[in-house]
Amino acid sequence: MKEYLIGILGVCLLSAVASVLSTGNATKKHIEILSSLCLVATVASPIATFIGDYDGDFNIFDFETESVMLDYEELYEEYLLEGNARTSEGILEGELSALLGVGTDAFDVELWLCVSEAGMAEVEKVRVRIFSNGIASDPDIIREHILRRTGNECEIIYSLND
Repeated sequence: MKEYLIGILGVCLLSAVASVLSTGNATKKHIEILSSLCLVATVASPIATFIGDYDGDFNIFDFETESVMLDYEELYEEYLLEGNARTSEGILEGELSALLGVGTDAFDVELWLCVSEAGMAEVEKVRVRIFSNGIASDPDIIREHILRRTGNECEIIYSLND
């Protein structure tokens, strides 16, 4: 900043000296125009430096936009997976209830989803918790149904303290 102000002061001093030393109105007019152009160029030099250093990314806050976008995409992906898991759990609970002839409160299905290489949500793990009112349900029927619907084996947990 100090060099910038000294540069402006220097151009002003040279312009004043050249104006005083010039003879004739035509010469004085040309000297003043040239001095004005030099002063404008000196004042605008930081803008030229900025444009010369510009790399196409106007990021005045030094903000990591790529990492923020990745974080946002990961959060959105987790949100979608969580929503899909909860919806799928409810559907599976209803199907098991209808298949085994018990209420939907007899089961608690938990799904863990992940994103496949193709970008699709896929079931990673399934856990079925059977409560006391569903204790008479055949676990083989449950395993077979979950395997057919999700493509995964399921873990069955009996929970008698509901």
